Amino acid sequence: MSQTKNNATDWFKSATAKFECGDFHGAVADHTKAIDLNPDFAIAYFFRGIAKHELGDYQGAIADYTKEVSLQPDDAGAFLNRGMAKVQLLDHHGAIADFTKAIDLNPDYAEAYNHRGIIKAEFGNNQEALADFTTEIDLNPDYAEAYNNRGIASGKLEDYQKALVDFSMAISLKPNFAQAHLKRGFAYLMLHEKTKAQEDFKRALELGLRVPQKFLDMCK
Repeated sequence: MSQTKNNATDWFKSATAKFECGDFHGAVADHTKAIDLNPDFAIAYFFRGIAKHELGDYQGAIADYTKEVSLQPDDAGAFLNRGMAKVQLLDHHGAIADFTKAIDLNPDYAEAYNHRGIIKAEFGNNQEALADFTTEIDLNPDYAEAYNNRGIASGKLEDYQKALVDFSMAISLKPNFAQAHLKRGFAYLMLHEKTKAQEDFKRALELGLRVPQKFLDMCK
């Protein structure tokens, strides 16, 4: 193993240690030194991208993930991370394209289905979002957030019974899931079960979530 490669690896290890300590600026600096010594060090671009994302440098993160996938075109994780950075820059179409590419590379990538479903739901594509959340749940049946997300999509489609089932499942997996209590309370309200709605709203408040006054008024 050449000295140059050893030095690049040492800088990479130093960057990893700094990242784990929360020193993201230091991690970026050390990854950059590793890359200067080995310009084809794909994993260094990947982790420098993560550190830049933590610092809010989303454009920089995207540039690093783009370089990484040019070196490792089958890296589904890099496409996922680039998609998440694009979300921060409101490039939702670009994000969906990256999440889809991640899924194409790894059809069992539960996290990619979740992120793609969230974006689709935000743009009103609730049926497609439901399909993504359902696939994610099939792959990761203990992930409370996926049930909550699917419940929200069902609620937008005014299928409050299905939404209720998913919010309840989310709460069973994560009892202090404030948003699920809030959303389940609203589903109960839409099903004219005011007492149960009030109980969920009360629990959401206890967990520190603000409940719109109009929801509370509707329980009376």
